[in-house]
Amino acid sequence: NLVVFNASTTIPKSVTDVTSFEIKRNIEQYIHQSSVPHIILRPIVYMDNLAAPWSIPNIIHQRVVAYPLPSETKISWISLNDAAAFAVEALKRPELA
Repeated sequence: NLVVFNASTTIPKSVTDVTSFEIKRNIEQYIHQSSVPHIILRPIVYMDNLAAPWSIPNIIHQRVVAYPLPSETKISWISLNDAAAFAVEALKRPELA
């Protein structure tokens, strides 16, 4: 058996008041404490978010591609399809657990 968990984001080192981060932190802690072999994926930002409803208006009407992160933040973009492919490949490689 192998669990591959995609947290869909990085998780801050310190506890936050952001429910979505804390739920994922709790899931990861639960997985780590279990005896089940596991691989946890933490993609940084999905490039598909640029086509999301909150991004499209600025791109179309203001010709601005913006993302709500500080300008000094370094990020690696990944597509949803590539993230899914990584998860599928992780399931095929239990030795990475």
